[in-house]
Amino acid sequence: MARLVSFKMETEAEFDPIRWLDKALIHICSRFGDYQKDAPSSFSLSPRFSLFPQLVFHLRRSQFFQSAPEPALLDVSAVAADRILLLDSYFTVVIFHGSTIAQWRKAGYHSKPAHQAFAELLQAPCDDADAIIKERFPVPRLVVCDQYGSQARFLLAKLNPSATYNSDGPRPGGDIIFTDDISLEDLGIAAENQISDRFKLVRLPVPVREFDGIEFAICESQVSQPLQTWTGSILIAYYSQAPNAAMRSTKKGQRSR
Repeated sequence: MARLVSFKMETEAEFDPIRWLDKALIHICSRFGDYQKDAPSSFSLSPRFSLFPQLVFHLRRSQFFQSAPEPALLDVSAVAADRILLLDSYFTVVIFHGSTIAQWRKAGYHSKPAHQAFAELLQAPCDDADAIIKERFPVPRLVVCDQYGSQARFLLAKLNPSATYNSDGPRPGGDIIFTDDISLEDLGIAAENQISDRFKLVRLPVPVREFDGIEFAICESQVSQPLQTWTGSILIAYYSQAPNAAMRSTKKGQRSR
């Protein structure tokens, strides 16, 4: 099944591997499973097929089908060892390699014909960064860095410090920010505590009215201070696949903003 879905990904432009795997799993289980109509709890598979749903489940969740770039949160939780991040903060464009990606690059996997997919993964954010730089004036600074490297600060300084040295620590392969700055979550809590003072409701009394014999009062409210909005940077994540993956080519994803 993995070989078949890989072939379809290479030959069919609009092929959705996740949807195809789900339909295939349902079809196979309905054909070879034992069940009673309108009784989901009665479903069972023979011992030969008992592990098949688990294998399909892990196949559809693997990085094998998640190599296209996608927008990521401006948060330290977006950092992962097997991920490349492209940050566009207008004046600076940062290409950030996770620790595992950096190790594979230093080992020269991208220069080997057997690992063409990894070479394309490294090249994708570079092409997107070049497109950004060519279209912008003044020309932004390009920074290429690795996780735990000295220039990683250009990325970490723009991220929400949801994990710091005071917290429980990052998830495996993640990172922390050494700062005492307030995080977005803490800022939200503080704003909730102060919202009644900063945005007071001014009630304007209106005479009591009567409707169907029921008296009621209407109060019109207005906000004393306007709420302002702001715009931030753009962060894009490029997901990796292991160097020994069966798939040798990937469809190039479109960069999202």
